[in-house]
Amino acid sequence: MFALAVLLGAAPLYRALPQTASDSILPRRPYLGVRLGVLPDSLARRGATGVAATSVTVGSPADRAGITAGDLLVRINRIPLSDVAQTLEVIRGLRAGQAVVVTTRRGAREQTLSLVLVEWPSETPAGLVVSYEQVRLADGRRRVIVVGPPDSRRHPAVLLVGEIGCYSIDAPWGRGLYNDLLYHVSRRGFVTVRVEKSGIGDSEGPRCAEADLTSEQLSYDAALQAVRRYPYVDSTHVVLLGHGAGGMLAARLAQHASGTVAGIAVVAGYGVPWFDHELGTLKWWLVLAGIPPDSIDPMIDAGKRCGEMFFGGREDRRSFAASHPACEPYLSYSLSASSPACHPIPCGAAYAFPCWWCISRPTRSRAGTNRSPSRS
Repeated sequence: MFALAVLLGAAPLYRALPQTASDSILPRRPYLGVRLGVLPDSLARRGATGVAATSVTVGSPADRAGITAGDLLVRINRIPLSDVAQTLEVIRGLRAGQAVVVTTRRGAREQTLSLVLVEWPSETPAGLVVSYEQVRLADGRRRVIVVGPPDSRRHPAVLLVGEIGCYSIDAPWGRGLYNDLLYHVSRRGFVTVRVEKSGIGDSEGPRCAEADLTSEQLSYDAALQAVRRYPYVDSTHVVLLGHGAGGMLAARLAQHASGTVAGIAVVAGYGVPWFDHELGTLKWWLVLAGIPPDSIDPMIDAGKRCGEMFFGGREDRRSFAASHPACEPYLSYSLSASSPACHPIPCGAAYAFPCWWCISRPTRSRAGTNRSPSRS
């Protein structure tokens, strides 16, 4: 574990974040109001198709139409539903305000329901103001969520550079790691900024799984430049907050950004290449699984050799596994088992090293381990 921390201790200030014309340009994604899940095994074995409604939000379009938890969603606008990912893609292709027809199954009874989709709800943190902004890239627009104190002063800003993965940072319900952390920071006088990844949530662009390290960095770079132009931000005090592999991106961003970065904070980051970090995590899992130490080191050495061949050659996953069958377990660990080829972000990041010493910025470092936090 390699961590850098910037002390965040500004006194709370209050000012309204202005709405801009761009708020209405990039539309909010459509909202159905159903948490989706896979079919129960008992139904799948009987040949049932569709996705399960594991819960339904009270007052949502789905709730008003009569969908309840336990129902199966079979079709939307006559499009058969096969799994959760495909269903989300179907919904993503619709728009708020659009009337849709949903076919459901409850027991042996199939029914057709009509409903009108609404906009995805907005976040409403107490004592803070949320603004839904956007930045434009060559391949489409990205949603930028800005949260700050409700007063008219300029504030220092924190731009979150999130962990690798395809997930949404737009979470109006419940509690989430990023929301809780950034709300906490905003209540202490900072404007905090999140960027929705390509093809996720409101953001346009390629599917997230097809985005590479460079395109993800471009999204954050565009957001950084936009943040420095916001009238409610003190452009001389913009801090990057990197989480996990986002710490590596934050280091690259600070090194190459055309604007000034006042500091970097990295949480759960690392100071080694990505694949070495992954192997270290795998080694810890093997220790927890009770594998004898004299068996672990040869496994890790084999994993490193497989990684060097696979990531270095950027060969298709299936063909590589066929020609190197002993490497299959390590590919399954490092990549999605269903991925037919090398995931672009891990491939691009596999041997990228966070160049901390290349950055001329105030930092405070703390080296430790997530294995025994109390001893860091």
